[in-house]
Amino acid sequence: MILDIKTRVCKKIVDIIKAQSTKCTVVGCDECITPYKGPGEKILCSDHQRNLMDYGGLGKVSVPHSHHRKDMCEMCEYAPADDPNIAIHRDRDPEEFNRHMRQQLEVHHINGRDIPEPDHPDNCMTVCVRCHRKLTTDNQDYLRSN
Repeated sequence: MILDIKTRVCKKIVDIIKAQSTKCTVVGCDECITPYKGPGEKILCSDHQRNLMDYGGLGKVSVPHSHHRKDMCEMCEYAPADDPNIAIHRDRDPEEFNRHMRQQLEVHHINGRDIPEPDHPDNCMTVCVRCHRKLTTDNQDYLRSN
């Protein structure tokens, strides 16, 4: 039993190392493969995974700002992956795990959406649901046109 656990841990470590050192398979691209789960996860960089494949990770192709979503709230540092109620799904059901992660973390547009390039990474901030509600109320974002 203990040997089996050690074997699985070693395999995960090897997979992480491979992911960090393997390059995207798109001709001319020298980026490392994506850390995000979903179609193309073992052969494409984040940009090519997002642009060429339907994505099942923390973002959606049809919602550009969702690709700037990180795995932790940038205000209170809440990390859903560390939440025991969410973490139980990581190995058991990866799709359920990603769904829970997406539900807990949102992208806040710092300067709103009514600026040129509203989905630029510099205008996006990952926040948990509670912090997003506070920001929206404090900044009166609900009064903006978009």
